[in-house]
This record gives sequence, structure tokens and C-alpha cells, in this order.
Amino acid sequence: MATASQDSTIRIWDVATHTCEMTIAAQDCYRITCSADGNLLACSCGDKTVRFWEMTSPEEIGKVYLGSTVYGLSFSPDGTRLAAGCADNTIRILDVATRQEVVELQGHSNFVHAVAFSSDGTRLVSGSGDHTVRIWDTLPAYKRAGK
Repeated sequence: MATASQDSTIRIWDVATHTCEMTIAAQDCYRITCSADGNLLACSCGDKTVRFWEMTSPEEIGKVYLGSTVYGLSFSPDGTRLAAGCADNTIRILDVATRQEVVELQGHSNFVHAVAFSSDGTRLVSGSGDHTVRIWDTLPAYKRAGK
């Protein structure tokens, strides 16, 4: 389990023993999320970046500057993508391996504060300050058509 604190740290906990296994320095961390396999941790930071760590090391392994504060984060079930709900009303989908933005979803008229993938990774749900919930198709049309 991972927690973020106002003291600019992320802590990795052993749930069975209730002990802190590792502390990571993370300035102005807003949101954290872990990949389903438990190997990766992502954190949205006050400098408008998303930063990545392996759960076994306090050393940052990458970061992506998004140019907007990120309020919501979610790994896809297979861990290949990360959705970031942003203050500029968009959702950015990142390729986790390359740390590159692959698509920007637009449709909300206020900040996006929550994002979550469906269990099969084919849909993304977003919640916004515009009081709407949107469901996004995350598969390209050719894949959905079975071609």
C-alpha cells in the first residue's frame, strides 16, 4: 500500500506488519496510484508533472510534464497506460513504457477530478467539476470492430 503526506513524502507500507518499508521524497504530491501488478507508482505533483517510481526503489524512474495540474490518476488494468484528469478540463492518456502522452480527451467544461479504467481496460470513466460523468472508449475503432 502507498500513501502520500503533506510532509512531501510517499510511504510504501507492508499491510501485514503495519510497517513502513520505504519512504520516497515527492514534493507537492496531489494524487498517487499503483499499477494493478503492484510494480509501479505514479504521482501527480504541484509542478504539473506526473512522476513514476518502481515500488522497490525510492529513485524516480521518469516524469512527464503535462502543463496542467493533475487531479485524478488511474493505471489501465494491464499497466500500459495511465489516465490523468487535469485542471484544464482534459484527460491525458500516457504510454507508461515511453512516458509519452498518446492522446488528449476533451469534452468536459470544468476540471477533471476523477478517472478510472474499466476492469477490461476498454473504457475510461471521468468525473468533472462540470457535474458530469463521461464514459470514453479506449480502443481504436479497428480493434473494437475486430479487424
